[in-house]
Parts: sequence; C-alpha cells; structure tokens
Amino acid sequence: VIESDTQLDVLATSLDNQGGQIRALGSSGRTRLQVAGLLDNQGGRLESANVGLVLQAGSVANRGGKVLHGGTGEFEIGMATLGEAGGDFVTLGGLTLNAASWTNSSVIQAGRLSVNVGELVQTGGGQLLASDSLIGRGGNWSNDGLIASNGALDIALTGAYGGSGQATSLGNLNLSAASVQLLAPASIVGAAATRVTSTGQFTNAGRITAGADLYLGADSLTNSGTLGSAGQLDIVSQVLLNQGQSAAEQSLISSGGDMRLLVGDFTNRFATVYSLGSLLVARDTALNRAARIENVSATLQSAGAMGLYGQSVINRKDAFSVSEQVLSGTITYQCIDCKGRHYDFWYYVTEEIARTVQADSAAASINAGGSLAVRSDLFENKHSLVSAATSIDIATGDFLNEGASTESVVRTRKFRNPNDSERSSVWMGLVSDGGALAQYAKYNSKTQFKYFEEYYDDGGGYTSPIARGNQNTGKANPYYRPNSGVAVPQRILGYTLAETTETTINSGVAANAVVQAGGAVSISASRNLGNGVTRNNTGYATDALTGANTQTTGRVNPNVVSINAQLPPDLAQRQVNPLDLPGFVLPTGSNGLFRLSAEAGTRATGSGAAGAPGNWTLGGSSIDLATREQAGPSLVAPLDLSTGSRPLLDTPRQELG
Repeated sequence: VIESDTQLDVLATSLDNQGGQIRALGSSGRTRLQVAGLLDNQGGRLESANVGLVLQAGSVANRGGKVLHGGTGEFEIGMATLGEAGGDFVTLGGLTLNAASWTNSSVIQAGRLSVNVGELVQTGGGQLLASDSLIGRGGNWSNDGLIASNGALDIALTGAYGGSGQATSLGNLNLSAASVQLLAPASIVGAAATRVTSTGQFTNAGRITAGADLYLGADSLTNSGTLGSAGQLDIVSQVLLNQGQSAAEQSLISSGGDMRLLVGDFTNRFATVYSLGSLLVARDTALNRAARIENVSATLQSAGAMGLYGQSVINRKDAFSVSEQVLSGTITYQCIDCKGRHYDFWYYVTEEIARTVQADSAAASINAGGSLAVRSDLFENKHSLVSAATSIDIATGDFLNEGASTESVVRTRKFRNPNDSERSSVWMGLVSDGGALAQYAKYNSKTQFKYFEEYYDDGGGYTSPIARGNQNTGKANPYYRPNSGVAVPQRILGYTLAETTETTINSGVAANAVVQAGGAVSISASRNLGNGVTRNNTGYATDALTGANTQTTGRVNPNVVSINAQLPPDLAQRQVNPLDLPGFVLPTGSNGLFRLSAEAGTRATGSGAAGAPGNWTLGGSSIDLATREQAGPSLVAPLDLSTGSRPLLDTPRQELG
C-alpha cells in the first residue's frame, strides 16, 4: 500500500502495482501519476479523493484493476495511456477523451464524460458511462458495448453510428449521424425526450424506445426491429420500410401518444404500426400526399382517429393467387358445309374448371379506433380488412375492394375454322385415332365420343361427319382422369374465337375484402369503383392490444374488449386450440406487439456484464494492515446504469457521502 492523507505525486520509469493499492485521501489538490514506461495495475487499485487526477504513462496494463477518482475536478488521462488497458477507470468529476482513433475494451465512468474520437471501436466489454452527462463527437463509431448516462446523452457524428451494443440515457437523448445501422440486439433507449437522426440511410434491426416523445429522421429508414415511444412518435423520412422477417416474426412501430409518419413512400410488410393515440401517414403536416402507402400482410391500427394521405393507398395480402384445374372437358363440332374438298365447322370446347387458392398469406388490416379518412388517387383493398369504430370517409380516383372465392366454372368456347379454305383432311387428322381432338376426348371426357361414321360400298370405304347431338355416346370413358394435362389442340385454339360463356357456382369464400365502420361509410370515386363487401353500422373489432414495452411509468394502457358468452354452457366450456385458428401464429422474434415471456429479464445488465464498478470507498490514512482493511467514508453511491431491466425513470443523481 502506498497512501497519502493529502496529495500524492508518483514519478517513475515504470510502476508495478499488481494486486496493490496506491491512494490519496485529501479532498483538495490533485494526484499525479507520471510513469515513463509501463504502469502495471492488473488486479490493483489506484485511488484518489483529490479534486484532480493526472495519469500519464507510456502504457497501462489494467486488466482486473481499478483506477478510481472521487474528486469533482478533471481526470486527465492520455488516450495513448488508455490504449487497450482494460479494467475500470472511474471518476466523479469530468473526463475528456480526445483521439483520432481508439479501440475501447475498458469500463470508463465519469460524472461528466466527453468523448471526442474520430474513429471509435468499442468492443463488447467496453463501456462509456456518465452519472451526469455524456457528450460524444466524432466521425465513425462502432459500438458493441454500452454507452450510458444517468443524465443527458448527446452524440453527434459526421460519419456512421452502428454495432450491436446499447446507448441509453435517463435524461434527454440526442444521436445524429450521417448513417445509422443498429444490428440485433442493439438498442437505443431514452427515458426522456429522444431524438435519433441520420442524413442518409437509417437501418434498425434492434430496439429504439423512448419513455417520452420520440423523433426519428432519415433520408431512408428501414425497420426490422422495434421503434416505440410512451409519448408522441414522429418519423420523418423520404422512404420508410417497416418490414419483419415473416408473419410470425414481425417488426413494430408503436406509440403511447399520437403518431405521425411523414414520409414520401411507406411500406408496412409483415409488421405492425400501432398508436394509442391518433395515426397520420402523409408527406407532411400540411396533409400533402405521400407517393405510396402500402400495407402488406400487416396491421395499421390506432386507438384514435386515422388519416391516410397518399397517391396510392394499398391494403393487400403479401401473396394470394387462384389457380384453375380442369376437372373434365369435351369438344364437339357442328358441320356447316362438309361437301367437296373443304369442310367448314363450328368447334365447341366445354370445360369444367375448379378454381382453388394456390398461394396465400395473412390478410392485411387497417383499423381505426376513431374515424378513418383516406385521400388518394388509387385505393385498393384486396382480400383484406378496412375498419373504423366510427366513420369511414374515402375520397379517391379509383376504388377497388376485391375479394375472392373458390368456385366451379363451366366454360364453353365457340371456335370457327377458316371459311371454305381448310381441306377435309385437317378435320380427319384431328378426329381420327391418335389425333389431337380424339386424344383430348380420350383423357378429359367423362364419356366416350364418336366423331365420324365409316361407310363401305363396292367402290370402297369412306368417312362422314356425325351430327353434333350424336357425338356423345353416353358410355363411361375408362381413360378419363381429372386434370389429365392433355390440352385443347393448338389448331383449334388458333381458330377464330366467336363466343365464350361461363356458368359459375361459388363453392366457398377464399378471401373476403371488407370495408366496415361502426357508423357511416362514405366512398367517393371520381373514376372507377369496384366493390366486394361494404358494411355499414357493424361492430368494430380491434386486432392489436398494446404497444412496445418502453418500461416507463406504466402510462400505456391496453384496450379492454368485453366478450359476452353467447354459446350454450356446454359449448362455452370446450377447449379451443388457437393454433387451429386461421391466421394464428406464435411469436418467434423479439420484436412485434408480443414476444415470448421467457425472454424477459434474461439479458445481463450493461454494467454487470462488463464488471463496472458499483459502490467503492477509499480507506483511512494509516497504512497498517488492520486499518487498511477498514472501510472509509463512501465517496459515491452505486451507479446503476443497468439496461437489462431499463427502468427509464428519473433517479437521484450520485452525491458525495
């Protein structure tokens, strides 16, 4: 132990303090440690209660060691000294770090921390912590560790901010950069007003949340993670893409207050946008229209009023297609002129077709807890739902509300061969054994067909067409098979199509397209209106129930939906497996409105994970072993910068004991 009751100056060529202690206990002046070569403090402690602390060394080895400064002045340490020293560096005063480039794997904690680094790489074990304020300036920062402040956090970069680490603040949080790229499971968490902006690309695969208002700005913003606020949420971007990995692993944008998405182009795919207040999607606050608003197998929902202002507003499934399967088919002909060398015919092709869903995905939904207003040039609701608790007012140029059903269709097409110019041998080639028409009838017709008569006399044999009504023998066809794959002969399809008729029998609903409101539905289309299902004065049903967990003061309240039991008592008690319900999928990701409860509380705290110092004291003035082991007056209360539970509440600032 080397200990001073007042100040301490150490000048040495090298200093070995492995497992040892060097302390200065005075409350004034400063401590100066000046080492020309290596300062080895691995497992040791360098402690000072002086107002200032100056540490200069050629290099520092501090793995498992601690450098603790309890004064309120400046902790002066060169970046060359820090290097990749490791261990903990803590001060209750101010600490300014200046460097062109720096890789940090240490835990650095200060009351007031200023980091001016052009190129910063912070490893998973690195931490930059402040109890009062943290200011960061630089070029490109890669953060895989923790940047945290119990007060304000202000980072302004001329280059990129990215990584898989955390940035968190209990005060106001401001982060600006030329580009932002958060990898999973990175997070930016602010307890108060939070503002994150990029002049270029903004990509979030992690979580950005605020305990108050949240503002996000970028030229282009892509979210595959979570964006959430307890207060108002504003997103301003030329292009906004909110896209999850799948219907089961969705991304989320949510707000506890009003939400405004001021965008030039907005796509919401495999994702949820949920506001506990109102929701506005437009180019700007003047309600100018975005180029496109597209909701694809996703949810747009607000507890209050919703306004959608876009040149095109599209609500659709990600994938939906109906295929046709030929169950059976017949071809008959009617002879118009069958004399001489040229034969003239009408050919009748009749097919029984089953239309079934070939590809499907979850329906999209637009749900307003208040009124819904849409202003667009094109509005499309395909196989999906648009609803409002009060009224719907849609003013557009073209309106399309399109559903789909599975159905059976009997389709008859009438073809005409070339007039007085096709030789009889062409017809004979079609209907004779092995001919294209005969082969079609052999495998597609449920009954056997006979297309010509054979006659013999003294002059030999010859063939003759049969009247159309006599071509079907009525006998069962042993070669018939549904969807045989034998197509209508190309020669017949190449003839002139004179007529087509279809008789349709609906066999079930494949996908409804519904526009419904608890009040009036007003749809104004200046050009075209195509409507599937529109319902007035129906009940409103909400899909989403809550917003992103910003873990603030519990001001975000879920909707409460009362369900009256209307089934007989025995039916009401039967168990229902939700996995059997259409469109139900279990959550698999860490984003979205719901996640597995097993994920809660599993992340280690930011400070504990890297061994950041908690409560530490400086001993008395005596250097005897007994006194050395006694605890002296506490200089700092525990600094809780845990991000595992993210309390995001105002807490008392650290004070001298």
